[in-house]
Amino acid sequence: MDAEAILAIHGSTKSMYAIIIPNASHLPKGLDASTHTVQELESLTGLGFFAALEDSEEALLESTRQVLP
Repeated sequence: MDAEAILAIHGSTKSMYAIIIPNASHLPKGLDASTHTVQELESLTGLGFFAALEDSEEALLESTRQVLP
């Protein structure tokens, strides 16, 4: 499994993306099926990402599933 947590900042707008990709030769359901919330990724790994953000902003961003552009 490979996992990534991404914080994208565009001007004053912030978005978070979390991707969990299984170790496989192809993604049978495509990349969009591999996107999750950062909160789900934190639960899976036991790690805390983006702790430097304000708690309310962190909670909102980490609980929102974003599809990759």
